[in-house]
Amino acid sequence: MGFTIINSLDEFNEAINTQNNNLVIAYFTASWCGPCKVISPIVKNIGEHNDHISVLKIDVDECEEVSSHCNIQCMPTFNFYRNCNLEPCDTMSGADKQKLLTTIENILNDMERENTQQEQGQVQGQVQGQVQGQVQGQVQGQYGHHDNSIYNQEYDNINEKIHNMTFNQNF
Repeated sequence: MGFTIINSLDEFNEAINTQNNNLVIAYFTASWCGPCKVISPIVKNIGEHNDHISVLKIDVDECEEVSSHCNIQCMPTFNFYRNCNLEPCDTMSGADKQKLLTTIENILNDMERENTQQEQGQVQGQVQGQVQGQVQGQVQGQYGHHDNSIYNQEYDNINEKIHNMTFNQNF
């Protein structure tokens, strides 16, 4: 997605708010920080070569407003954001490359799992809507009018079968 240098709190908030389906990593650094210099090329590479990750670089000395807002105590610190939420979903401090990569992988896996669950819910909703229409049509055709008690009972029976079918199968 990219590697962006942040210069203000407004830029920071806007950068997070525009990344709805992507992971945003706020990388808090300082020019004098030795561990930051070691991990910086890795962080830059992550941002420049991953379409679903956006890295925001914040120099704590040049952008005190953001580092103060985020309560940054040491460098490097990484705050992880998703779903346009201005509260980090995770945070880590230090220049541990493996810990950084593992944290990113875990968050991306969580995001993928949530997307899959949302898709399954949408499919279930579509199927229930179709069945509801079919049941209503059958009840009206069978009884010649719309009898809510019969319709609701038929719908509940079929809806339960669909619910059981949906959750017992893998999409």
